[in-house]
Amino acid sequence: IDGWSEIVFLSFRLCNRTSLKIYWRKNCVSSKQALLWFETHRIAIECIEITKITHNELIKLLLLTDGGFDDILKNRRTMKGRTKATLKTLDAMSFEEAIDYLVDHVEILQTPIIVDKNQLFAGFNGSEIRQFIPSINRKLDMRRNND
Repeated sequence: IDGWSEIVFLSFRLCNRTSLKIYWRKNCVSSKQALLWFETHRIAIECIEITKITHNELIKLLLLTDGGFDDILKNRRTMKGRTKATLKTLDAMSFEEAIDYLVDHVEILQTPIIVDKNQLFAGFNGSEIRQFIPSINRKLDMRRNND
């Protein structure tokens, strides 16, 4: 390991976010990209298959969103027939009914869903996912890249 890599790794260990979770789906390219990204950056995460999400976990996720359900659901514009009809049904439900429905129909949830104590990110975007690297590590990484 070169000097900068060791410093970045050691500083991350000091700032380790044990509360970082990723809800992922088998056969999902974005989930695989996110898992690989965290592995490459040596960031410890708790991996939870989306099929195992609970009622309370969904509520906690929604508390971290700006747009509510729309922030964790698959994109409505790209959905087809039956799934699109399911979303219309979801719109007519009460909050609790919708949560219960999503626990039983996780196929309409976007993956991956990455969450820590106070932020949530759904999907995979190589530049936006960097928000989960502690700021000291981002600064050290930028310094190393400029040298």
